[in-house]
Amino acid sequence: MHKVLPGQSPSDKDWPLTEEEQLQQANRFSHMNSNPEWLQSHLNTLSNLYREEDDLDEGEFQEKFVDILPSNWTVCSLALDPVHQDLYAVRMRTKETPFVVKIPLTRAFHRSNATKVITYEEAVDELKEIIEGSDETIRNSQKCNEPGQVEAWWQTRKDLDARLKKLLDMIENQWFSGFKGILSGRYHESKDQLNRFQKGMNELVFRILSSFATMKKQVELSVSFCRMALCLGRRPNFQDVEDLCYFILSNYQAQGIPINYEKLDIGMVKDQMKTLISRYHEKSNVSGIDTVKHIPNDHMILILDKHLQMFPFESTPILQPQSVSRLPCLSFLRDRILYARSYGSRDVYDDFGLVEWKDISVSRKNAFYVLNPSGDLMDTQKEFEPLFRSVPEWDGVSQTMPMELQCKEALLSRDVYMYFGHSAGQSFIRGSTVRQLPKCSVSLLMGCSSGMLESNGEFEPYGYVLNYLLAGR
Repeated sequence: MHKVLPGQSPSDKDWPLTEEEQLQQANRFSHMNSNPEWLQSHLNTLSNLYREEDDLDEGEFQEKFVDILPSNWTVCSLALDPVHQDLYAVRMRTKETPFVVKIPLTRAFHRSNATKVITYEEAVDELKEIIEGSDETIRNSQKCNEPGQVEAWWQTRKDLDARLKKLLDMIENQWFSGFKGILSGRYHESKDQLNRFQKGMNELVFRILSSFATMKKQVELSVSFCRMALCLGRRPNFQDVEDLCYFILSNYQAQGIPINYEKLDIGMVKDQMKTLISRYHEKSNVSGIDTVKHIPNDHMILILDKHLQMFPFESTPILQPQSVSRLPCLSFLRDRILYARSYGSRDVYDDFGLVEWKDISVSRKNAFYVLNPSGDLMDTQKEFEPLFRSVPEWDGVSQTMPMELQCKEALLSRDVYMYFGHSAGQSFIRGSTVRQLPKCSVSLLMGCSSGMLESNGEFEPYGYVLNYLLAGR
């Protein structure tokens, strides 16, 4: 039953709590009162941030979400409009204005050399077929006893791998194309050559368009756009460069400047733009800067909406060599950053605030493992058990189903928790048990589909792995 407290006015944002919810809230507050001062302050800060985050303006969003990012992190948020086949991409880096772009998946249809582009629905269907084929090979593996059957089994697996690679190549080259750099982290760069490249790009487009149109103003290409273009590498292909050309021209059209594409030599624009990109890398390399090398500890964080979360973007060609994480939302990332800052300043905490970002470390000697609990993954056990047993301080179980209490104690007391088995271990420890832990180990869930999220239609997807993300304070 819902109750409105005395003096409380009805609100669309603050619904009255049920008696059960009020009791749960009281229990949470009682636990919070026992927290150390630094943690109590952190939780109070988060409570205030969540109340106000829907009403932030651009400057406040920049301050509270973007500028708190460590300097070596890049955040890329992707959301898809499946009805109009539009991809919305946002790249965020500390002290930089977020780079936001709408990428129509069907944009190449309207060009003179148009080629077929895989649609979102086709990509989803292909991925589902690949997963179903993989599941079928796993179910049938016990039936493969003859040499010919084993060879056919492995060939099927290789064919599925090839299909997945082809799908991810199409997603990168057809959906992103010239915008694939938005998925890239930070590279070493020459500030001087970057400024020259930005100036050259602006002058190139303005000069070409001025030759057959009356130009009253110049559209300035941002540094963020130029960095993305330079991520195409020393020798970008013409399809990607053409994609950027049409994007730049569309920006002029959006400012009311008509463009006669019949008079425009798009091939010449592509050639000169490609020359500018190559020149940037060559000149920077001469000065000793390797512009295709990522900065130290560079890290990319993906935030994908419910339509895109099923795709393994981490295995696309541009992301495969990078260090990549995936989180459910930007608010969760902010919470973890603020927690790390609070934790780092716990010994010197005062009313002034938080210290700057400092990595949280874990002890390599304080780990617990669950290896092959079902007893049917002998190859996995053979591969890892000698390593695990070689560290005397580690504890764990092999070829044995652990008790829930045993796993709970490990998650509470150990720095690292490792699981190697089927799925994510939900058969012996409930998600609610994990989610309600006041603290939780860094957890490595190395099971098939351990990170899979199930689609919930109009609602956000959900999966067992989220319990580990939500565990702890």
